[in-house]
Amino acid sequence: MMSSILKEPTIAGFRTNGIGDVESLLAKIKTIAGNMDFQIFDAEKLAGREHLKVAALHALKAFRQKCNVSKSLGMETAVYASGQRQIVKALKLVGVKPETRKVAVIVFGGEAESFLKSLEEKLAWIRDDSVLEEWDLNNLQKLYGIGEEELKAAEEALGLESKEAFQRLLWEKMSLLAAQV
Repeated sequence: MMSSILKEPTIAGFRTNGIGDVESLLAKIKTIAGNMDFQIFDAEKLAGREHLKVAALHALKAFRQKCNVSKSLGMETAVYASGQRQIVKALKLVGVKPETRKVAVIVFGGEAESFLKSLEEKLAWIRDDSVLEEWDLNNLQKLYGIGEEELKAAEEALGLESKEAFQRLLWEKMSLLAAQV
């Protein structure tokens, strides 16, 4: 199974009318997914598609080095995306809630596009990858504990605009998490 998931994961965005009961939703998605490894996120808690890509790279590396904290690549991606070592804390930070309307999905291996199409059809979600880039810098600064001074220092040191500097600070946070093992 690991060889089929070593390629770059598929990341997609969806608009929903709200998630409702999270456990029920996850059970439905697991049925649709079969043996595919996936994870769903609140897209508003992520700093774009790149946030998930970088988290997935760390997750894949953790599995290769046998230092993963979870049993699935999807969950390991959530751990890195959140910057939290504990799964419960990670899901609280980046996971979906009943009121979530913008969902990010990451799929490792398998027939990813077929799976994503099934989510649209069976859950009445609307595929819209633009939700992956509709993030609010101020909200995410608070969520991830990145202060204004730290952000300004990164902007100046790296010569980047605020959003890009913020993403780099998140990547650093993920790298530090990987180094804790």
